[in-house]
Amino acid sequence: MTLYRQLVVGMIAVFLLLLTSVFIIEINTTKDFLERQQRSEVNNTINTVGLALAPYLQSQDKVAVESVINALFDGSTYSTVRLVFLESDEEILRTYPIKPSDVPAWFTNLPLFSPIQDSRVVTSGWLQLAEVEIVSHPGEVFSTLACV
Repeated sequence: MTLYRQLVVGMIAVFLLLLTSVFIIEINTTKDFLERQQRSEVNNTINTVGLALAPYLQSQDKVAVESVINALFDGSTYSTVRLVFLESDEEILRTYPIKPSDVPAWFTNLPLFSPIQDSRVVTSGWLQLAEVEIVSHPGEVFSTLACV
């Protein structure tokens, strides 16, 4: 092999190594950003739910509580929404199977994202009324990552 060919092969190998490294760094940076964004969205949503439910929980209007939960999470990107009344231990549970249609199944089966779970106790003054738990679904994140 001539010196010219050795230099060309070496330059191509370095270029491919750099290209692969930049691709991996970009994917990891985007993954971390999307994870933080999803965590922030779950946090904001659980705070909003707590504020919206507090008056209805205080007056023990279970129909209104259920209506608020249905309205807030219809067609959302959360896989599980659970509300436990602390006084009576009754539970309202909603599960939403979310399957992104624009992402191949093999891509969503990759262990890139885990569901984010958060729970809060809804209070009115010093009185604890209920516990709200939200589990996110990473389908929307996979759709966003697939477009990058």
